[in-house]
Amino acid sequence: MHYTDASWPIFQMIVDRLRFLVALSFLSLKDFLIIGERYGDTME
Repeated sequence: MHYTDASWPIFQMIVDRLRFLVALSFLSLKDFLIIGERYGDTME
């Protein structure tokens, strides 16, 4: 695929935003799992 120079910054911005969203959801998922494990330990 070939991107023109005009559309490249827009494409780059979309990729950066997607990467940020994926990283954010991954971190929140990890925090949720850690909290879930701690909560499970206290429940037992």
